Amino acid sequence: MDNQREKILFAARKLIQYFGVKKTSIADIAGEAGMSQSNLYYYFKNKEAIYTEVIYRESVRLQKKISKKVEQENDVSAKLTSYLRSRFNHFNELQNKYELLFKEYYSHADGIKKVRDSFYQFESETVGKILSEIPNLQIVLQSAMQTLIMGYELRLFMGEDKEELLLEIEKEIGIMIEILSLRAE
Repeated sequence: MDNQREKILFAARKLIQYFGVKKTSIADIAGEAGMSQSNLYYYFKNKEAIYTEVIYRESVRLQKKISKKVEQENDVSAKLTSYLRSRFNHFNELQNKYELLFKEYYSHADGIKKVRDSFYQFESETVGKILSEIPNLQIVLQSAMQTLIMGYELRLFMGEDKEELLLEIEKEIGIMIEILSLRAE
């Protein structure tokens, strides 16, 4: 990847982490990256494009982390638990690192819609692959899991305790697996 582009993204992450997206200007990012604004525009169309790239890279990092953790597990329940723990731990880490970014997250929803759609596609495929190990009812459980995840994600963003949420999720996974097992018999 282009070194100048990397400098811009590094500078943007640093400034967004401290000041948020709204208070970080193109001039600030260019200055932090050691270049002129016109040079920065050669690499990125606008601040929204920079912000979107920062979010995209975090999404890719999360996908790799989740895939690695899930592949290490042997049974469906452990894979789902590992998936959710990895996802929530990563979001918690990001929220702590980029507190202002998360507060402004939904105000930039249009700019990151493709990134979120791509992540949800990854999520659907990953959860679907895990659940394919359970005969029958995969689609119902897959939909329930995604709804569960999105609901807990919102609660995490609203400031609820991560560990309590993870315990609730693990209970719900256990209940879903139990129901499916009874249904399969």
